[in-house]
Amino acid sequence: MALTGSYKGFDIAVVANGAITQYMVVSLSTDDSSGNLRVIPATTATVPFGVAQEAIADGASGSVRTLTGGGISLVQADGAFTLGDNLTVADANGQVDTLSADNYCIGIALHGATAANDTMPVLLNLYYHNVP
Repeated sequence: MALTGSYKGFDIAVVANGAITQYMVVSLSTDDSSGNLRVIPATTATVPFGVAQEAIADGASGSVRTLTGGGISLVQADGAFTLGDNLTVADANGQVDTLSADNYCIGIALHGATAANDTMPVLLNLYYHNVP
């Protein structure tokens, strides 16, 4: 799905610790002596940091839209979800699905996904969500 218009968020330069695919949710890994922020694919056990806006090769620099900076980004679905669902990291590949247990919410689905690997827009907003 293509986004139309201008969807600004707060993008920063990072260095990848491992290969990062476009629209993958990432977590912070480490910083290094040069002050670079390093990222890895987010998992259900890590705190999500942002969404890669481009593919980033291991050791290369790229752009990540931060989850706390607001804005809209495309993300990759791990499975089906609907418009308005709270989304969370669903797997070890930085893909997202409906939040169904206590975990970090990365934002709200602005369009439904019908299958894994669908690319859909999300209104970014990071917070910890306790599911009733």
